[in-house]
Amino acid sequence: MKDYFSTFLTSILIFCIVLGSFMSILETSEVANAQTSEIIVNGGFETADLTGWNIGGTGYITESDAHTGKYCVALEGLPTTLSQWFEPPVYPPGDLTFWCKGTGGSYGMWWVVIRYNDGTNETHTLGDPPIAWGSLSVEIDTTRLLNQIDIITGEQNAGHPMLVDDFSVRAAWTPPSFVRDLNGYFQWMKDIPSAISARIELSDNIVDPEIVFGERVFVLGELEDPAHDGWILLEVYTASETLHYELQIRAHSRGDCWPMRGRDPSNAGFSVSTAPTNNSTRWNYTTGSTIQYSPAIANGMVFIGSSSDIRALNVTTSSLLWTFTRTVTSSPAVANGVVFFGASDGLYALNETNGVPVWRYQTSAPVNSSPVVVDGRVFFGCDDSVVYALNETNKNVLWSYTADSMVRTSPCVAYDKIFVGSQNYMYALNETTGVQMWNYTRSVQSSPTFGKGRVIFGASDGLYALNHTTGALMWKFATSAAVQSSPAFGNGRVFFGCNDLKVYALNETNGNELWSVMGEAAVTSSPAIAEDRVVFGQPYTKGDIRSQLTGELLWSFLASAPILSSPALAYGNLFLGDTNGNLYCIGPQFDVATNAVVTSKTVVAQGYSVSINVTAQNKGEVTETFYVSALHGGMIDEVPVTLPPDSADVVSIHWNTASAAMGNYSISGYAESVPGETSTSDNLLAGGWVVVTIPGDVQGDFVVDIYDAILLAGTFNSVPSSTNWNPNTDINDDSAVDIYDAIILAGHFNQHYP
Repeated sequence: MKDYFSTFLTSILIFCIVLGSFMSILETSEVANAQTSEIIVNGGFETADLTGWNIGGTGYITESDAHTGKYCVALEGLPTTLSQWFEPPVYPPGDLTFWCKGTGGSYGMWWVVIRYNDGTNETHTLGDPPIAWGSLSVEIDTTRLLNQIDIITGEQNAGHPMLVDDFSVRAAWTPPSFVRDLNGYFQWMKDIPSAISARIELSDNIVDPEIVFGERVFVLGELEDPAHDGWILLEVYTASETLHYELQIRAHSRGDCWPMRGRDPSNAGFSVSTAPTNNSTRWNYTTGSTIQYSPAIANGMVFIGSSSDIRALNVTTSSLLWTFTRTVTSSPAVANGVVFFGASDGLYALNETNGVPVWRYQTSAPVNSSPVVVDGRVFFGCDDSVVYALNETNKNVLWSYTADSMVRTSPCVAYDKIFVGSQNYMYALNETTGVQMWNYTRSVQSSPTFGKGRVIFGASDGLYALNHTTGALMWKFATSAAVQSSPAFGNGRVFFGCNDLKVYALNETNGNELWSVMGEAAVTSSPAIAEDRVVFGQPYTKGDIRSQLTGELLWSFLASAPILSSPALAYGNLFLGDTNGNLYCIGPQFDVATNAVVTSKTVVAQGYSVSINVTAQNKGEVTETFYVSALHGGMIDEVPVTLPPDSADVVSIHWNTASAAMGNYSISGYAESVPGETSTSDNLLAGGWVVVTIPGDVQGDFVVDIYDAILLAGTFNSVPSSTNWNPNTDINDDSAVDIYDAIILAGHFNQHYP
């Protein structure tokens, strides 16, 4: 009874010590990571500019009569829109408050519009602002992701602007708790039935914690991109403060996919994948026909269309999975196990696994507009001048809209609207009904891109940015030639190529040029961006990787023919097609190997241990974490190892032979293949034989006799540094041949097996 009580008491003490240490770490993190919950940027305009804000119409900073501080914003004209965009979208912890003031005259109605990530809006109609500064509060739904706040003025008397100042969204007393996932979006933590199996680490390297606040246990829910390494921010709100903890999910991955033209329905060309650091070619696949369109990469496959067919390739090896013969006239899009693409006779849907047709929607003219798939609907334009919305599953026409001329641009989708260009107009159509919301007259030359409330597209005389709600011009960048390259949008910049032979980077807010670089021919393919780099396909057989910040050339790739297709970035690789029909996969080499397998002894007594030293090498170009194992026909054990590029390390694995039958064992070392590895012939390496035998049989002939005693006597009192050291005579594996080994031998003298 006394022994039982002592054991129980000891267990309780150990539990308390561990729990106390963990909570101490959490409390330290709490102090270090506490932050403000304010989400409005530059709400008081004390930067003396509109940093964080967008203006459409007539709006400007003024010092005439600020509510607090020195500056406020004056809004006048019909209409003028002051907007702030939240990227990534956020769950706001409270309502919007701000101050406003009229300066005379009648203002009529004006509006505050709250825009959510699900595409819905809440419009609050207001009357004349007060003559003196007055505070307004607008309710925000804290259960939905907030994308944008708009202040829209109505008709005003000339010279009598409305003044606004001190915008804020502050913490409420009982706001929600949430997790920010790897794509920057937030996920609710309620109604999760059980913990998802995932390895997580606190930033101070405490492994596998369970974070508990009150009666709630916080676990990671399903992520939109669970295979991508990244940081997650867990924010827990209390009545008086916000607590922040950084978690990291550890997933062996190469990043995100590229399932459609421009990567997603916004057509922004922004990838969360890493970008290659050099022009090393992983593989080159030849289709035999001209490639003009961007590939789609998803689910471990690459889908590429050419002038004669569409093909599916294994993304790692480039092996052909299937071919479907058709004249392809658009980039493919992949969604829900189906590949959609335009052809000379309509839009096709194929099974992504085997290429078998699911359906075809026949049109009277070619479909040169790349399809976009959103919420079970497929949107595309056609040379018959019609924009179509089809049911993804059965091709039923949900709506169609007849434009003024051929629709060859690819649509982008945002805020319940479809943005698509004909030869003479940029259109905004209602996503659900196809009703025209607005149009903008211009000779449209490129597919539109959506970003931060702007619809950006190329025209015959430059690049245009329109307000997505009204179609009003926000800015224009004039060029001396047409812009047929669809712009890429991200990191505060807009990138595009031009027929004036240049590639450009502009400020997203005002369209001012940040840099430009002269090339050798007109650039018509669309750029792609990842990390701090931007990729341009060049029509003179080159692909250029440049710094987003300066335009500096980081490296180039030389193809066999002009590159007219737009590049794609996925799984850490760059994909480019040329007019000779070559599809290139450019990216880091992934290759690990086993270089040597050395055992500490060749004869081991049953029930004792032998060490197996496996030398693992990372021959690739990125740091790898993988398992190294020792085998004897079956698994002995495996150990994780992390190796930087072009490095090796020795992994020691101990084999306790207590459960091993006596006999001869062939020992091997194995480096587990890593994602993206194609050369695996050097992963497994044989390392010789080990005999498991009777204790005292140091010769390995399954008999303990005088010859074993003589051999042991010849190494008696030796250690590993001795000249007469023989590890086989160190029977008990204590790094010394001594009386204990002799006693073991004597105890089994004259025994044999079998």
